[in-house]
Amino acid sequence: MSKKIIVIVGLCLGKEIPNFLQDPNNIIYGFEPQRESFEIVKRKYGNQPRVHIFNEAVSNENTTKKFHACEYGATSSLGGFTNQESINKWNKLSPCKKIVKQTREVYDVKCVRLDTF
Repeated sequence: MSKKIIVIVGLCLGKEIPNFLQDPNNIIYGFEPQRESFEIVKRKYGNQPRVHIFNEAVSNENTTKKFHACEYGATSSLGGFTNQESINKWNKLSPCKKIVKQTREVYDVKCVRLDTF
């Protein structure tokens, strides 16, 4: 049987990885720009030969951009929640109803395009 490539953009804590590893034909590529989440996933799955983890963001260009790490990690992004209006909008739309805090840290992150990766 042929190999299947799984690409996970915004890997977070990698909760979906065990499900994908059940199929021995799956090869997983995960992208997670948030430092803390990346380190957790790397420690947990870094020795798996079918799991390739990158501390990078996926974007529309190969470059370096500012990454906005938020208190609630799942809301971190290249855009960030930098004002109360954007926080209120997320809280209204969020299915998990987590209260978003403003950006806690901004740092440079490498960005890659999937078509040139």
